Amino acid sequence: MSIHVHHLPGCGATPLAHYLKALGILRLVAEQADPHARGAWRNGIFVLLTSLDEDELLDFFLNRYSPTPLVAPWNGGSGFYPKDNHTGFDTIKNSTALRFDRYRKAIALCRAIVGDSDTRPTGDEKETMLQTCRQQWEGALGDWLDAVVTLSEEGNPAYPAMLGTGGNDGRLDFTNNFMQQLVKLFDTASAEGVAHASATGFLRAALFSEIENGLDSSAVGQFFPGAAGGANATTGFSADTNINSWDFVLMLEGAIVFVSSVTRRALANSLPQASAPFAVRSASAGYGSAAEENSRGEQWMPLWENFARFDEIQCLIAEARCQTDRKVATRPLETAKAIARLGVARGITSFQRYGYIERNGLSNLAVPLGVWQVSEQPNQNLLDEITLWYERLESKAADKNAPASISQSARRIQDGMLACCRDGSAPVRWLELLLRLGEAEEQLVRSPQFTGSRGLQPLYGLSPGWLLAAEALAGRPEFRLALAIAGQHARTTDGLRFDRSNPVRRHWLPLQENLQGHISRVHRFHVLNERLAWGPHQVCQGRSLSDDLVQLVQRRLIESKRDGHRRLALCPTPGTGVTLADIQVWLEGSVDTRLVAKLIRPLMALDWRKLEDALRNRDSREFQVLANPKPINERGCAEQLSTYGALRLCYAPSPLPIQRNDHTEVDAEISVKLDPRPLSRLTAGDLSGALRLANQRLKVSGLHPYVTTAVGNRTMARRIAASMAIPLAEPSLRILTWATGHAKIDPSEEESSAS
Repeated sequence: MSIHVHHLPGCGATPLAHYLKALGILRLVAEQADPHARGAWRNGIFVLLTSLDEDELLDFFLNRYSPTPLVAPWNGGSGFYPKDNHTGFDTIKNSTALRFDRYRKAIALCRAIVGDSDTRPTGDEKETMLQTCRQQWEGALGDWLDAVVTLSEEGNPAYPAMLGTGGNDGRLDFTNNFMQQLVKLFDTASAEGVAHASATGFLRAALFSEIENGLDSSAVGQFFPGAAGGANATTGFSADTNINSWDFVLMLEGAIVFVSSVTRRALANSLPQASAPFAVRSASAGYGSAAEENSRGEQWMPLWENFARFDEIQCLIAEARCQTDRKVATRPLETAKAIARLGVARGITSFQRYGYIERNGLSNLAVPLGVWQVSEQPNQNLLDEITLWYERLESKAADKNAPASISQSARRIQDGMLACCRDGSAPVRWLELLLRLGEAEEQLVRSPQFTGSRGLQPLYGLSPGWLLAAEALAGRPEFRLALAIAGQHARTTDGLRFDRSNPVRRHWLPLQENLQGHISRVHRFHVLNERLAWGPHQVCQGRSLSDDLVQLVQRRLIESKRDGHRRLALCPTPGTGVTLADIQVWLEGSVDTRLVAKLIRPLMALDWRKLEDALRNRDSREFQVLANPKPINERGCAEQLSTYGALRLCYAPSPLPIQRNDHTEVDAEISVKLDPRPLSRLTAGDLSGALRLANQRLKVSGLHPYVTTAVGNRTMARRIAASMAIPLAEPSLRILTWATGHAKIDPSEEESSAS
């Protein structure tokens, strides 16, 4: 027996009508002609593998195909009531052709259920009719019922979105239209129900996408948005709805595959639109035209590349396995996560995402929302770290009183998470998500009443893996500057350990403190009378980055003096300090300060204990390279940084190391007493006055600065003032000590110190 491969360009993954048409062809061929037939998707086109050659395939549909009896006696317009359209209904009912025998029996069975009623049932009557149909219908009729309606244990009906509300879309009843299209294709008056002469050309158009003129104007419902007609649908002002009868017939023949019974049991508490296989709640995210739209949910249609029999596809769709861990996906984001972790039924290579969205007036259309490839994506565990925080944000953002900025931020985060599920190996995706998390937190702070009353909290506890996943900026000074600023804490009173209860984040956010003024390990907002309560600590309020950093240093000076610290309480996490080369770029004004400001906020949400352990671990080379790039020869920029150096040493967070002339070991340490006056002169734009005061303080401390003339203007003075909030790496601080107040430096000093 020879095998024939039929590429069917008329059966693509989009629109939904063509996808369902492909399933209908495979189902009918397998059940009525070739039980060994197989199908697969290649490059978005359905491929049929069967013993039928092209002529035999066409002959099967034209001469031997027996239509599935699709009926919906619970619907008005179904043909069972006096005011309905009976064009196709009566013709098939009165036909004697063998191919319509099952249809005639189904109509007679429904007639007995409808009885003498002349109006469609409503309320309890409709539920009773559906239960009766459930008890009496078998085979293909039972499959059709499972596809259009699900019944709870109490008998309450719910309708999967793909087939409208029980097999109809508004006034369009799919089953009645199905019968009308069959009458257009076949001569029901003949004993054999032979196909009309035009049916052959239309069939070739449906299968092989050949051009065929003479399409009739007929309603198609939500399945084929491009053929729905209406305004601007053609070169004129409006267009009729034209449909190939074979497209409609085969489409509904394929829709039967999506029976909802198994899924209904697995998702007993799901929404009606989420009770069909691979159906989930809607989300206006992850596609180009995403916006706030009325929707009846989404459905992710599976595609597979390996040839499979219909019974295998039937099992795949009935199982509808798409889950993360043991949780079945009920939302687009959960589905994307499952796909990224290979938590989907084996054999599926991609999904075509559809949304049942209200567009074109009040019409619901099955809008294609993109293809999702099934491939394992890295770093997906990072999404678990923000899932609970995001879900709470999303829930509160759906409130009708939620600020538009917070609702928009929630959608942008979901877009970012979906992008990371689709392309998790691209660092830029994780960087974008990280920035969007920071933007959302900023919007929470800007809406103190809403945030406080809804119990929303700041993001916290991000693992160091975020730095590796988002390393798109690792080679740029903006990333290193932001990481260094965000990772600063105070020291304990003994000066030996970091005081994790006093992070710089408390100056950006109103964080809850205990009676001792300490921040808990899990950061929480300080709320008073259901409103974020600002205190004197919150000095970084979204001005320019330079202004915020100046305010940060000034506030830390006040707290250091109050608590009796001899040094500025801005200590970097080991391994995160920047080099003098980064400082030089900052002073030159070559840094994208807006990007630095955007990065600081989400980086402050890192779990700095874990990051410190990773940076200290010599085996974690990737973290060392990321956070503290290989030092460069900074001798050439030492003279340009001389004015900065004298001022920086006045506000060093640790004692200054004084080495022997051979640079082999530290000979002594010098502590410079805190003096707020140089910073005050800098903020006033008096660079010369600030340098003079700094030199006086250094001399009193035991250093001998040789830079006496300041080079720079008022802008440079403000940049230097802000740079006091940017911590230096230990090797750079050591070089700065020698270059500013002791002796000339060896070109290899920093490199040897780092090693």
